[in-house]
Amino acid sequence: MTIRKALVTGATGHIGSTLCRALCARGVEVVAVVRPTSNRRALEGADVRVVQGDVLAPDLLETQARGCDVVFHNAAIFEIHASDPALLHRVAVEGAQNAVTAAARAGARTVLTGSVVAVGFGTRAGELLDESAGAPSLTVPYYRAKVEGERAAEQRAQELEADLVRVLPTLAIGPGDHRVTPSSRFLVDMLRGKGVTFEGGVNVIDVRDVALGMIAAAERGRSGARYILGGENLLLRDFGAIVSQLTGRAVPHTMLPRWAISSIAAGVELFSAFAGKTPSITRAAIHDLYGRYAWYDVTRARTELGLTTRLTVETVEDAARFFRDHGVVPGSTARAEAA
Repeated sequence: MTIRKALVTGATGHIGSTLCRALCARGVEVVAVVRPTSNRRALEGADVRVVQGDVLAPDLLETQARGCDVVFHNAAIFEIHASDPALLHRVAVEGAQNAVTAAARAGARTVLTGSVVAVGFGTRAGELLDESAGAPSLTVPYYRAKVEGERAAEQRAQELEADLVRVLPTLAIGPGDHRVTPSSRFLVDMLRGKGVTFEGGVNVIDVRDVALGMIAAAERGRSGARYILGGENLLLRDFGAIVSQLTGRAVPHTMLPRWAISSIAAGVELFSAFAGKTPSITRAAIHDLYGRYAWYDVTRARTELGLTTRLTVETVEDAARFFRDHGVVPGSTARAEAA
């Protein structure tokens, strides 16, 4: 498929805005659907046509999808501690259904940005999951919503005999995250000297590689297929070591049992509720992630889409530089100073 014109939902998000810029670099005409209340800073300078709207408005999506070759659906409420779980779920499910319907009626392909949480997490080092795996019972509302949103999109595509490709990014970090999403918060806390690691593993992919993978999925992905977009599989302890090399400060590693960490999370939630802040950790997140290995086999994406990815150290360096330059983290990194 040759992409001449694309509709992008969730265009002000980290993945969405990076995708918009990657499409523009290829000369694609981009229509960016943006909620009226969204901060558009991530799109500043991008040659896109901004349309105010909401993925819960099907008529708007159908109108804007006309003439498009592909609809990239990224819109979601990305909150690990959901302030409104019902709305989060509605946006994930109805938004996905509306995007598939709009694309189908326009004769376009839908590329749905799901999440690797829909594949699940391993329980031991060395266990690699692929696209055939299904998620176990998840507790975090956002995780559940992503799983159900993907299922809803697949069902709608079957009903309409629509062209749908699903991409499942792993932990996407990198420059350009003006909001500091929950994915980047994991890194930012370490850069600030507040983060810790625990037993488990993570798969990291640069957000710029996610965008290129999504474009490849639109151009040559198999209709009906799902693709894990991921990079290196790392122990959390080793990810912390990469950050330590940048900051010159050790990232603490905890060996506390799950019940102890869960008790700490309960206290953080209580304090945050009184302070009117978003908790940095939650019991639900501990339930789903603590001691788990988010390690994946990305052979399908590499073979069928030609996915290539940066080394994690490069991604962390670029993300750290972005956060430093934008005042999110103080000072300078050790490597930046040496340069």
